[in-house]
Amino acid sequence: MPKKKKEIVFVNDNSGDWMGLYVDGKLVSENHSLEPDDVLSLLGIEHSSRWIDMEDSRLPSKLSDIKEPEKPYVFDPKVCKNGKPHESIMGGEFCCGCGEPL
Repeated sequence: MPKKKKEIVFVNDNSGDWMGLYVDGKLVSENHSLEPDDVLSLLGIEHSSRWIDMEDSRLPSKLSDIKEPEKPYVFDPKVCKNGKPHESIMGGEFCCGCGEPL
């Protein structure tokens, strides 16, 4: 049986200050902005992210040119990438600092 396509709708308020993501008619996330990691996770799409210190003001044209950091980031359920405790805004399902599921 083929998978049913999900209906994805982004809703923005007229001021541009708030947005939400609806999947099959159900609000699954809302905030001042929606991070790509959050959206892909909510849609069940496998992905990865990398956090790098940029030497130039642009990313390299090839992913393979990005050097791995000396100490890779490891998810800690109590501490965000920014060193502070994980938190969500307005009861969201993801940390507003790093995008990890709560």
